Amino acid sequence: MTRVCMYTPSAGGGHARYARELMTALAAAGGRRCAFDLVTSEDVEDQYRSDAYTVHPILPKLHARSEFTNSASWALSRVTHYARRERCLLEWLEA
Repeated sequence: MTRVCMYTPSAGGGHARYARELMTALAAAGGRRCAFDLVTSEDVEDQYRSDAYTVHPILPKLHARSEFTNSASWALSRVTHYARRERCLLEWLEA
């Protein structure tokens, strides 16, 4: 069986909606020949989950600017977030 993984770090909005629609269509077309997995953020919204494919909500969520007390801590969070996210994906792929 062929396994297809889609990487969509966005937990909501347009990217998540696109991923849901594409994964649902692929799963329907792939039948039993293929298995589909979505790798996404830990805070993925329920509306973007599906029984048609496996969801792996393993990526750290991106915190809103309003959650930080100052601009410097927000900027540092943004810089480190992307490196942590990519490391998490690579660790998942290795496992």
